[in-house]
Amino acid sequence: MDEGTQGLLILISISIVCSLIIHSVYRNYWVSAHIAAIISTILFQIADFVHRGYLDKFALIALIVGGFYAWLISLLVGFPFKFVRKSKSSDGKS
Repeated sequence: MDEGTQGLLILISISIVCSLIIHSVYRNYWVSAHIAAIISTILFQIADFVHRGYLDKFALIALIVGGFYAWLISLLVGFPFKFVRKSKSSDGKS
């Protein structure tokens, strides 16, 4: 496995874990998605810095692209939370 594939797997893993934690804590779907994307991207950049020992020259580009992918992952991970919370709130109103 090359370094690029490992980086993507690490980004996906960090994004999924952060999204699960944030969506379970915050009830607002959109705010949770944005917070999880920001935290995931920052944690990924920190992990990359620790791995390399220096900040990559394409760190700003990686921050933007990685943030977009982390946001998409957070939207996908958060959808079941939104669905369950919506069904629980509609069950309570009946």
